[in-house]
Parts: sequence; structure tokens; C-alpha cells
Amino acid sequence: MKGKKVGILIGVAAAVVAVGASVTVTQQNEYKLIRQFGKVDRVISSSGISFKIPFIESTQSLPKETLLYDLAASDVITKDKKTMISDSYV
Repeated sequence: MKGKKVGILIGVAAAVVAVGASVTVTQQNEYKLIRQFGKVDRVISSSGISFKIPFIESTQSLPKETLLYDLAASDVITKDKKTMISDSYV
């Protein structure tokens, strides 16, 4: 009888760990990348609670405030009157 209670307690503890590992929370100011074996599987952009497969999928957070802007390449004349091409991004 005592061994059965210990078995049930271990089973409940394992279930709690599995459920806790499968829940991910996305804040309003971030994106969540869900990676499966290192490759991006999906991107969560809405805030709230989402689920993932525990121990197979991992999450990574990216801020929404980071904006990328790629400027077009342009010709620039240097101080010594030579032309060079400048390409930049912010």
C-alpha cells in the first residue's frame, strides 16, 4: 500500500514537471521563437500563454522594439577624391 502511494506521488510530480515544461508565456513587447532541434519551427507574436512539446522544442525571446532598416548601397567620395561604395544597415 505504501509503495503504491509513492508511485502515485512520483507520477503526479512527473506530470507537473511535464506540464510546466510545455508552457511558454509571451509578453506584449516580445516575439517567441519556438525551435525544434535548433531549427525555427514557428514564431509567436501575440501575447499570452502558448504550448510547446517539452524537451524537444525550446524557446527564445526577441524584443519587438528591435527594428532593422537596410539602406541602399550608395557611392561616396572620400577625402582624397576616390569613389567607394557604402552599404549599411541600422
